[in-house]
Amino acid sequence: MASSRTRRGRLTEALLAKWFREHGWSDAKRIEANLPGRDIQNMPGLAPEVKARDKLSIPAMIAQARANAGGDLAFGIYRPNGYGPHRIAEWVVFLELADFTELLRASGYSGEKPGS
Repeated sequence: MASSRTRRGRLTEALLAKWFREHGWSDAKRIEANLPGRDIQNMPGLAPEVKARDKLSIPAMIAQARANAGGDLAFGIYRPNGYGPHRIAEWVVFLELADFTELLRASGYSGEKPGS
């Protein structure tokens, strides 16, 4: 029988897959329990790692995401205690500064004019 922590982790992954399906990744799905790889699959170019625990090592979470990324954007999603499905939009996303900076630049937030 799965522990409450394991059940919470699986539920967290299922909730995130549903969130992403509702926000543009129609084929997003959680990986089956105990299988290696990305926690949420069918998100081309993206390699999410999901955590729902009290003690969190952000560098370890990002390292795990990177190990499964294969060159795609590695990032972590953290579900804090007390942040159930009704607060999913408030869950926290972590990524390395270099990746974040590139996302900002690609989205036009750098203040630079195109082509400069």
